Amino acid sequence: MLIQKLKMIRLTTSICVVSIPLVVVFMLLSARGEPQKTVLSEELQDLIREIEQNEALYNTLKLNLTTSNSEEGILFHKDEPEPKPVQSESEISLVAQGLKFRQEIQSKGRFIVLVSGFGSGEARRNIGNANYTEVGTKEFIFVFDGTTSRHFGAGDVVAERQGNQPQKSSIGGISNAPLRLPNFARPHMFVLRYGGAHVPLSTYLKGIKAIGEFRGAPLPNLREGAVLKAQILGTEECQGLKCTKLMIEIVNPGGTPRSRRELWLAHDRNLIPVKDLFYIYSYSKEIPVAEAIIDEWQEVRPGVWFPLQAHSNRFNSFLAKHEGRQKRTQHVKYDFHSIQLDPKIPPNEFSSLKFPPGTKVKIREDGKIIKTIDAEANEL
Repeated sequence: MLIQKLKMIRLTTSICVVSIPLVVVFMLLSARGEPQKTVLSEELQDLIREIEQNEALYNTLKLNLTTSNSEEGILFHKDEPEPKPVQSESEISLVAQGLKFRQEIQSKGRFIVLVSGFGSGEARRNIGNANYTEVGTKEFIFVFDGTTSRHFGAGDVVAERQGNQPQKSSIGGISNAPLRLPNFARPHMFVLRYGGAHVPLSTYLKGIKAIGEFRGAPLPNLREGAVLKAQILGTEECQGLKCTKLMIEIVNPGGTPRSRRELWLAHDRNLIPVKDLFYIYSYSKEIPVAEAIIDEWQEVRPGVWFPLQAHSNRFNSFLAKHEGRQKRTQHVKYDFHSIQLDPKIPPNEFSSLKFPPGTKVKIREDGKIIKTIDAEANEL
């Protein structure tokens, strides 16, 4: 197997031991800057096959987890003496079978409402006194049966701006547009919290064309002709585990790299990545804008592993670019309470959603609203 072929040599004096890079170019550009041919090295093909075999172990699962989110150092108004804590907690249940899934989320705490856009810490600060926070509870349900998607959202919050207005809301929808399977259901994609794609890791490693074919649509925010370029850096110890390290770059059509992620795939954890570092070169090539790490593991079956505890961080990209230093702006902790493989699934688990009475349910076809109905506690 590939993980037995990689030879150890020391690259740096850090905790990592890296072997000689094996450069793999996923796509060659034609003269027009379009994908011409996908080229996978033998080593990469071996790795992808091993990952695919391990991904199949998690095809059908049921899990419950808690996420604790903390936004740090954000001022929404110039007259605020200091940043207010923005913390929330969510209870998440998820049942998945292939691409079909049902996800239910119950959240409470303080939430950011971004009226004027999202970006770095500076960009998220108040623009025209528009952005604000709200305190309360929120509920979301997402259901997808492979053809039809259904969703419901409700909120009971107090907006923390002039007047502190209480707000209650609920909305529902049914559409023929697909919902993307959350990466919570794909342990091999779990640490790709930022800048990743909602596809299997084996598909991700095959390149942009394979990702687009799996999604049924191209990746957003990428110019036509962009490519994935990767290096298998070898074997390295990370989080106390022997890992295969990958470096994956997104390269613009002109040949200029725009971003990089580094992944550590744990040999004794079904090749699940234990760590991800994500860099955006327009900010810094040395300081990551985000990271995610699996801290503890659980063996759900003999030889089959799943995260038990993990965390992710976002960092201030403005400070990375202009001051060359790292400052955390967001911290999320993940605690998995239960995980079942191959659970029994009720017949209508992925095809029905009971909307509370009075919910406005918008029916969409091909992105267009064709009608709106008032739900009467019906399963639609």
